[in-house]
Amino acid sequence: PPRSTLFPYTTLFRSVNLIAEIFLCITNILTYSFFTCVWVFRSSPSGLSILTSLAPALFYFKILYHLATESGRLSWANQRIVEALQNAPYAYEPELVAKIQLHAITLATNPVRISPGHYFVLNRQLITSVLSSLATFLIVLVQFKESDEDEATLTWFKHVNSTSLRDSS
Repeated sequence: PPRSTLFPYTTLFRSVNLIAEIFLCITNILTYSFFTCVWVFRSSPSGLSILTSLAPALFYFKILYHLATESGRLSWANQRIVEALQNAPYAYEPELVAKIQLHAITLATNPVRISPGHYFVLNRQLITSVLSSLATFLIVLVQFKESDEDEATLTWFKHVNSTSLRDSS
C-alpha cells in the first residue's frame, strides 16, 4: 500500500505507544510513592531504605522528564527556525522569498510539537501539572488509608470493650 494510506495508522500507533508510556510512568510514580508513604508512616525506616523504595519512582520520573525535555527542545528549535526565517535577508527571487515567508508563517501558526493523540502537549508544563495532581492524589490516598486504619482500630476497640464487659459480668 502507498505511504499515504499507512501514515495515519503508524502515527496513531506511535501516539498510543507514547500515551501508554506516559501513563505507565505516572501510574508507577504514584504507586511507588504511595506505598513508600504508607511504609514510612507505619515504621521508621532509614534514609537509605526510603531511597531504595523510591528508586523506581525516580526512574520513571526520569523517563517522563526526558520525554518532556526532548519535546520542549523540539518546540524551541521550531521557534528558532521561525525567527531565522523571518529575520533572514532575502536576496533571492520573489517567488522563493514568498515560499520562505509562507513556510515561516506555517511554522509559526502550527508549531512542531509532540502531542500524543492530540490529547495534550508533551512538555515540562505537563510534568508540573502531573506532579501537582499526583501530590494531591497521594495526600488523599494517605488520608483514606489513615481513615481506614482509624476505623479498624475503633472497631477493634469496641470489640475488645464489649468482650471485656461480657467477661466481667
